[in-house]
Amino acid sequence: MAKLKIFLPLFVLVLLLAACGEEKDQDNHDGHNENNEPSMEALEVKLEGPEEVKQGESVTFSAMVTQGEEKVSDADEVMFEIWKEGAKKDSMMMKAESDGEGKYSVKTTFEEDGNYIVQSHVTARSMHTMPKQQVTVTKSE
Repeated sequence: MAKLKIFLPLFVLVLLLAACGEEKDQDNHDGHNENNEPSMEALEVKLEGPEEVKQGESVTFSAMVTQGEEKVSDADEVMFEIWKEGAKKDSMMMKAESDGEGKYSVKTTFEEDGNYIVQSHVTARSMHTMPKQQVTVTKSE
């Protein structure tokens, strides 16, 4: 009986400590940090470039990469894929250069007229996003 008097309070104490630890652990895994702010905001990419361009003209396409209010200058990889509409299998991949302040750019020239798709492939902070835009290339006069 003496052992039970010692064991029972210790058992209750262990249960209480385990319950408190479990509650705190759940608080840290609900997607928020200690300030109750989201711990992982979505990666946002805004493509910038002309929607219409003349054949043979040099143009620049840029991807502005942000996460929340922060400009992402430490992307793991930023690539631009360009293909003529209906010919994705013949696409061209180009590695973008960082212009600083979260902006990554490539320069290219379209040799043929037609409709093209420009798609950025951005990998940063364990996320990947691939926005695209259409570009119309017209014949030079």
